[in-house]
Amino acid sequence: MIVGTGYYFYNGLASLNGKDAALTYFNSLNANIKEWSASGSGPVKGVDKKEIAVGLGMHFQAVEYANKNDDIGITYFTEGSPYTLYTMGIDIAHKHAKVHRKTNTKSQDPYMRLLVKLYTFLARRTQAKFNKLILHRLCMSKNFLPTISLSKLKLLRKGHKDHMIAVVGAVLNDERIINVPKMEVVALRFSETARARIVAAGGKCLTFDQLALARPTGSRVLLVRGALKARSAYKYFGKVPGAKGSHTRARVSREGKLGRNFESARNQRGRS
Repeated sequence: MIVGTGYYFYNGLASLNGKDAALTYFNSLNANIKEWSASGSGPVKGVDKKEIAVGLGMHFQAVEYANKNDDIGITYFTEGSPYTLYTMGIDIAHKHAKVHRKTNTKSQDPYMRLLVKLYTFLARRTQAKFNKLILHRLCMSKNFLPTISLSKLKLLRKGHKDHMIAVVGAVLNDERIINVPKMEVVALRFSETARARIVAAGGKCLTFDQLALARPTGSRVLLVRGALKARSAYKYFGKVPGAKGSHTRARVSREGKLGRNFESARNQRGRS
C-alpha cells in the first residue's frame, strides 16, 4: 500500500479522534505500508500500473484513472473522507504578460541551430548571465539582430580595450573612418571589407563557437549590438503624419510624383 498526500489523511483522523489517536493509527498502519510517497498522485498511478493493490490518494485523480481503467475501483471511508479547498481566479493585471519565450531559432541554418544547442548547454552549466543573453539573442528574429559598423565598434570599445567585442549579428565596413584599431571581434557574419580591415589592423575575427572555447563564462567580453530602430520601417511609426510635433513619415504612393494630387496638402493632415 502507498500513502500519498498524507497530511490530509492525518488531519482528517485528528479531527475525528484527536491527534494522539491519529498517530497511534498511523503507527499500526506502518506495517502494511510499502512506501510513504511524497507525491499526491503516486498511489493512484501505482494502482493503475498494478504495482500495488491499494492506494490512498485524491478522489479526482482516482476518478480520472478509473475512467480509463475498468480494473480500478474507488472506496470511501465510512467515517468520511478528508478534503481541502481550492480556489480559482483571473489575474487581470497580467493579461498582457508574455507567456512564451522562444527557446530555439526559426532559422534552418545548421550552424545557427548548433550555436543554440551550444549556448543552451553553457547557459545551464555555467549559470553565467552572459551565456543566457547570447542564447536569448540567437533565438530572436532578424529584426532584432541589427548590423553594426566598424565606426560604432571603435566608439563602443573606449574604456574596454582589453576586452573582446561580441555582436550577435553582422559587422559591416564604414568608409568614413580611416584607422581601424586592433581588436578581437566575435560576430555571426562579417562583410569581406570589414574582415579584411580588422585583420590588417592586427585584430581577429572570431565565431561564437570559438568564443565558447576561449571564454566560456563571458569574462572580459563586451556584448554590443546595433541600433534596433534604424530600419526605415520605424520612420512610419508614431504620431499622425503632419500633426504638430510629429516626425512620422507619411505612407504615400510613389507613382506619378509630378501629378497634381501628389501630396498637395502635406502640412494640413491631422489638423482641424
